[in-house]
Amino acid sequence: MAAHPGISLTGIGDVRRSEQRRSLTDWLEGVAFQIAMRGFGQTAAQGARPIIHAASAADVRGGEFYGPDGFMQFRGRPTRVPPSKTARDPLIAARLWDVSERLTGAATQRRSRPPSP
Repeated sequence: MAAHPGISLTGIGDVRRSEQRRSLTDWLEGVAFQIAMRGFGQTAAQGARPIIHAASAADVRGGEFYGPDGFMQFRGRPTRVPPSKTARDPLIAARLWDVSERLTGAATQRRSRPPSP
């Protein structure tokens, strides 16, 4: 299973606030980012809920994807959501699995690997 936090107000966007604005486009992007975070964001604790749900709820099944239930999955309560087209791409899944095995050293657990296309 997999999960995403929606738009959550964490320190991940702090670097955008400290970036030097070199052009009007840079400045507008920074303003748009702050508006999106304030207008659509939720607390870090709320953003963690879909991830905790996916990891611990009794009704969760492998292959499911969880996120917030609100508008465009920006915020809300944990719910099962449809994965994007990219997330369902078997070639991308196989590549992610290979990279994950290499980075974690867990290549010995081949039996749970998704089928190659």
